[in-house]
Amino acid sequence: MTLSALPAPAGVRARGPRKRILVVDDDSAIRRGLRRILVKEGYDVCDARDGEEAIQMFREHPCDLALLDINMPALNGWGTIAGLRSLDGALPAIFLTARADHRNLAREAGLELMEKPIDLRLLLSQIHAVLSKAA
Repeated sequence: MTLSALPAPAGVRARGPRKRILVVDDDSAIRRGLRRILVKEGYDVCDARDGEEAIQMFREHPCDLALLDINMPALNGWGTIAGLRSLDGALPAIFLTARADHRNLAREAGLELMEKPIDLRLLLSQIHAVLSKAA
């Protein structure tokens, strides 16, 4: 079952002013599915198909949190978060990846990591926790 085919879970809804989340993944089905779910949960969503587009988009529309794939063409997740954090050094981020071997590296960089396939309830809970901590 693809992410876009899943119903949005009744998870933790965004509270207070709407938070903006940047979703960066080269898989359009993942971007569409996450956008649909996050909007339903009360977030504003920007999405980009690669790191270069994400950095340009962030310059024009800063976000409160980035959800990033690690394996992307041109500029991978690590290069993307470096570029985003050059614009906002405190930007919280969650890597979405099938590569669990990056977990320790992510933690050392102050990032969370969620393994694909994505557990939507866990992801929504993690987003809420990260945004609450950032506030």
